[in-house]
Order: sequence, then C-alpha cells, then structure tokens
Amino acid sequence: MTIRAVYLSTIAHSTEDESKVRAALAGLTPPQLRGSLEITSSAAEGHHGNRIVLIQAVVNEKGAAREAVDYMLKILPVGDRLRLKDRILTFYDGQSNVFIRLSKQMAFLGTARLSDEDDVIRVRIGLNVRKNDLSSVLEALALS
Repeated sequence: MTIRAVYLSTIAHSTEDESKVRAALAGLTPPQLRGSLEITSSAAEGHHGNRIVLIQAVVNEKGAAREAVDYMLKILPVGDRLRLKDRILTFYDGQSNVFIRLSKQMAFLGTARLSDEDDVIRVRIGLNVRKNDLSSVLEALALS
C-alpha cells in the first residue's frame, strides 16, 4: 500500500499571473522537492475563446510521492482531513486513484483547502492498493 505518484494540474486564466499560479501549484509540495519539480505548461483556448495556460506537475520518484502526500495532508486543516477520511468514497475511484480539488488561492498563500469551486488545483494521488479496499486507501494516505 504505497503512493505511486501525485499528479497536479490547474489552469492559469488570462487574468492571472502565470508565475503565481505555478507558485501555488509548487506550494503544495514539500520545500525540498520544489527545486526538482518539473512544472509543464501548454497554451490552450478557454470556453469563451480566451487564452488559458494548462499547468501540470508529476511527482513519481520513489519516496518523493509519499513526501508530497504527507506534506499536502500536513498543510490541510484538520477539518478537511476529517472530511477526506469520512467521505473517502467521494474521492476514491474504487481502483487506484484518489482525486481531490484544492483551492488555488489558498495554495498560493501556503496552505491547502479542499474546494468544490471551479478554479482549483486538481490532485490525483495514484495508489498501489487492492481494488475497493478502503482501509488500504486510508492507510496509504495515513488517515486511518
């Protein structure tokens, strides 16, 4: 029951400073990983024809993915960690992924908050767990 990888993605809208959005995304990873974090971006067109930039990063080195998840959960308020634990079925796909959405604005300020808004940083945590084994998922996330 291990963390295989952490995938982070978000959108920088034309009204946003792309460097600040990149900083918000990087801020969800531990300081010791930020220097080696490869953040990629690609230009795209939004729903109304406006320019957007898709920003992504992957943490998949052995041990680094575990560190990233531990850090993210550490900066997540207790209430949000409890929500994640209590509603794990909302976030877990039943296979090998946990999907969470975090506030981009709060990430820029150095903390993490679960968010149901549209303008978020999407996090996919890839797990090596048995299918539909919720206790293994909670254990892998250190939420048991």
